[in-house]
Amino acid sequence: MKHMKKIFTYIACALLALGAVSCAKDGMKLPESEKDGLTLRFSLGNPTTKAVRLSVGNEDRVNKIDYFFFKVVDGKLSEDTAPIIPMRTLTPDPGNKLAGSYELILTTADLTQIYADPDAEVGIYAIANFTGTYPETITLADLKKIEVRSTFAGTDRWPHPLRTDDNDLFFIMTGESVLDLAADNEIPLERLASKVTVEFTYNTVEDPHDSNIIWVPQDKGKETRVYLSNAIATTTLGGPLDTSVRPYVTDSGDTWRDGTRDIFEYSYDYMSDLKGAVPYYYTYPIKMEAGDANQPYIKLVLPWYAYEKSSLTATTADGETTYTVKEGAAPIKQKEVYYKIALPIDDLKEGNRIYQYTADIRIVGADTEVEIDATYYVKNWLSGDPVSSKLATGKYISLDIPKNTYDMYSSLAEILFVSSGDVDVIVNDIYQMYLGENTPRPLHFMQYNEETGENEVTAGSQYVTVNGTQRTLLWYKNVTAEQIQNWVTVPKGTSILTINHVIDDNVDSRSFDMSPYVFDVTLHLHGETSTQFDKNIVITQYPAMYVTSLKSNGSVYVNNYNYDTRNDHYAYNSNGTQNFNNHIGSIVNPNSVGGEGSNNSQYNIIVHPKILDQSLGLTLGDTRESTGGTFHNLTPLTNYKPSRSDELSEKMVSPGFMIASSYGKTQPVNTFARAEERCAAYQENGFPAGRWRVPTMGEIEFLIKLSNNGFIPNLFSARYWASNEEYYTSSGATNTDVYVRCVYDVWYWGETPMKADGSDATNYNETTRTWTDAATTWIPYKD
Repeated sequence: MKHMKKIFTYIACALLALGAVSCAKDGMKLPESEKDGLTLRFSLGNPTTKAVRLSVGNEDRVNKIDYFFFKVVDGKLSEDTAPIIPMRTLTPDPGNKLAGSYELILTTADLTQIYADPDAEVGIYAIANFTGTYPETITLADLKKIEVRSTFAGTDRWPHPLRTDDNDLFFIMTGESVLDLAADNEIPLERLASKVTVEFTYNTVEDPHDSNIIWVPQDKGKETRVYLSNAIATTTLGGPLDTSVRPYVTDSGDTWRDGTRDIFEYSYDYMSDLKGAVPYYYTYPIKMEAGDANQPYIKLVLPWYAYEKSSLTATTADGETTYTVKEGAAPIKQKEVYYKIALPIDDLKEGNRIYQYTADIRIVGADTEVEIDATYYVKNWLSGDPVSSKLATGKYISLDIPKNTYDMYSSLAEILFVSSGDVDVIVNDIYQMYLGENTPRPLHFMQYNEETGENEVTAGSQYVTVNGTQRTLLWYKNVTAEQIQNWVTVPKGTSILTINHVIDDNVDSRSFDMSPYVFDVTLHLHGETSTQFDKNIVITQYPAMYVTSLKSNGSVYVNNYNYDTRNDHYAYNSNGTQNFNNHIGSIVNPNSVGGEGSNNSQYNIIVHPKILDQSLGLTLGDTRESTGGTFHNLTPLTNYKPSRSDELSEKMVSPGFMIASSYGKTQPVNTFARAEERCAAYQENGFPAGRWRVPTMGEIEFLIKLSNNGFIPNLFSARYWASNEEYYTSSGATNTDVYVRCVYDVWYWGETPMKADGSDATNYNETTRTWTDAATTWIPYKD
């Protein structure tokens, strides 16, 4: 009873509120007031009376405020207990929904209910503008888990500024505070969303490759568009979604309005929509790591027109020249450029922020997204206080096509870039990937010396061994550091990264290049100590004919019979009802004793024969039948296309094909029909049935020559069936047994294996050269 008397003494003091009367609680003086009870003030901060307002239109609108009272434990609102009394709602007068501050009085009766436990501390949790419903009894933790979707994008495809007459546009806000009986209580309401604004400034740009051409930005035209990509449409009352529990649903474009997308893109489609205003957008907070594909960013789509410098008027101010178009001047070319400014991930974790961006557009990039630097300030929307900022340095390197990997199919590659100053090219590494017998590895022949700061040729010789023969890969070229520097340059006076390297395309040469070269380089601003503007670029130069490999996962699946390499045994598919017999489907472990001599490769070898040995009379072409083949005992494979068997195709070679590993070797296959059935039903390493076929005679001859020259392991040491119903060997074998080794057209089907569910594998290990999630068993593939 002692504590109960104490609390009512405080309430009585508040009610008396006479000038000469005061009461104290724990030494604190109660405020003097003529009001009946305790004042609560819900405030948005940033009131409309400020000279410079951060908010506009309906951003401050409050349609209603729901509020709850919870016990306070250790200075914080209890998360796991029900409200002390049922939820209450404050509804502003219709004409007072933009006031910025809303008061209510807790009466004596209110306080008696709320402080039924006189020892308790009490806190308040408020939710503004929420249109959903709450359970009658709900904990604060469950309140904070309630998902909300954006109500600020409007019903139009392109959101317009939130005008005060748009009654359906408003922001959801929350606020919490521990009550103080000795003073008026202010509960700050913070928006769950954040606001993004962006201002662009433009200037004419001299063409980096021709000083007589000036590019003029078309920033006033209707084609100029500004987007917020990856805007976040969903959050919870307690903050960002927990993506480990409920991942974001992503999409972009017109589908965002269907109510199922959490991440979307929206834009002002024409600059004229803004009527001179700064573009601004809204997004909910998100927690993500740097590099996440869903990171929000601003995108500007800006057309540029190129003019002859002589057709323009030059004006110089503060040392900077700007060109204007003379009347009647016509552009000689034009392009549309996409500029990208990423939002800072660290600040995106919190709502109630304002991101104010400014960007000076001085780059004429490519017609894909070009990431640019920008100045930004992040402010607290409630107070206007700065949270963080970044002042742009004006330094940049931008690639004409903004990507860091390039493919090269000739002796010359030119990669355009623009920069704020001179650029140095640093050669990090050059290497060639070779198909080793069991351990494919990069063979480096130059390194960067940290002590001298120079690129040096690696000391010592490097060899690869194929079929027992040691063969040098690169040192026959007697490569020097000077040669390497000539291969990779930025010619003086240009903004072009040039790779100039001639490879050996003579298939009969012992120095024939049969695997890709990789150039790993960095563009760096000259004299700059920081690496933040660096652009790393990896260029892969492919020879006219090249070979790669995948290590098989050791699981072969032939017409519903699987072979597991952990058990050294044959798996026969001699199913009488399907008329499979004579060991047509048996499988040999290449690691087992007596496994067909030295032919024990565990690799699927992939050959891309862009050029052929003319002495063999070979030609490139589609070696498959134009119409599908049907096998009575393989009913799912109705669209299977076996190899062509006509005379013209005997010497034909597929533009890109993969050979079965030695896991796919067979016991003798005594008829060609069974060889065809074997390949039609064959599956290995995630490459499904219905895509493998018997090789042509030309393909076998081509592979035999590659193995004889030491480029690939020996794959045909016995007699093997070809699609012309004859058989061939690399060793002149006289045995009567005939085998089959199936091939797979990667030029048509691609080089990515499948998972067991039929989707593409995704987990590729560069070191082991395996797809670790490739299927180990398969149902017959259906076209």
